[in-house]
Amino acid sequence: DELRDFRRDPWEDAPFISGSLLLVVFVLTAFCIEWLLSRRMLPSFLGMLLHHLNAHSALIASIMIVWNLIDDPPIGATLLMQAVITWMKLISYFLANEDYRLAARNDEDQNSLAIVENLDPEEAQIRYPENVTLRNLLYFWLCPSLTYQIAFPKSPRRRLWKIAGIVMRMILCVTLFTFVVAQM
Repeated sequence: DELRDFRRDPWEDAPFISGSLLLVVFVLTAFCIEWLLSRRMLPSFLGMLLHHLNAHSALIASIMIVWNLIDDPPIGATLLMQAVITWMKLISYFLANEDYRLAARNDEDQNSLAIVENLDPEEAQIRYPENVTLRNLLYFWLCPSLTYQIAFPKSPRRRLWKIAGIVMRMILCVTLFTFVVAQM
């Protein structure tokens, strides 16, 4: 019965889920724009304008969903946190790719743009536009980094204490953010 209601009006019945899915749409839109730019099917100025509109729309749409449809502060705070993180990642993604694109057009060495070191040998050889893949963007969207790179170093083992520390800081930030939102 609830599923039938959700299909009828997902914005009213499950605004958090709808807002989270909408963020995925903005990420996929960023990939499509960058893919068109990497294939030179879109002028650079227009592509960057579309990237800016897409990133800022992701933030504005989430704010409007929370403002108009979500009454529970912790749920609204969680959606806004997701939206802000996605917004910052989208900006990093298109600005870094703009640098890679300009370096590739000018035949510059793209390694000079890399911030990270100690990459796997096959990942160290990736150049723009080979990095413009959906898998690469989704990995960046889900990884705990706000700075986009063509390739990310990966540790051969999991450091559980580091993961626990990151999770505890995230819980603390969400708690503080929820407290601030509840005060309004």
